[in-house]
Amino acid sequence: MLALSLTSLAVAAPDPEKAMVEKENLFEVTPDGPYRSIRIPCLIALPDDTVLAFTSARSAVSDWANIRLLLRRSPDGGRTWEPQRTVVGGSPGVTDKPLAIWDGLRGIVHVLYQTDYARIYHLQSADG
Repeated sequence: MLALSLTSLAVAAPDPEKAMVEKENLFEVTPDGPYRSIRIPCLIALPDDTVLAFTSARSAVSDWANIRLLLRRSPDGGRTWEPQRTVVGGSPGVTDKPLAIWDGLRGIVHVLYQTDYARIYHLQSADG
């Protein structure tokens, strides 16, 4: 009796291709683009429906490549996205591992990241 129940549940499972989820590649590596590797994603959803997506964009497929932190922002819960922008980077060295934290008491997004595996930095935003 149990086997019959499990079988009927498996047949009734939703088809992932028909799910009500839209997919979008927010950061892309292209053959003629400046980045050879995109790693270490960080996503945070704010109470006002803003979504912030951060990533480490690498000039080579290496932990020691020149790395920039990129950001894409969605003001409407992820339905549309603003163009990517560089948050930190541009100078030689490793800028990596973004971490975003929402401070609900103060209404501030805190972003931590490290450089050259030696220093940790802090950015903050009160307007998402």
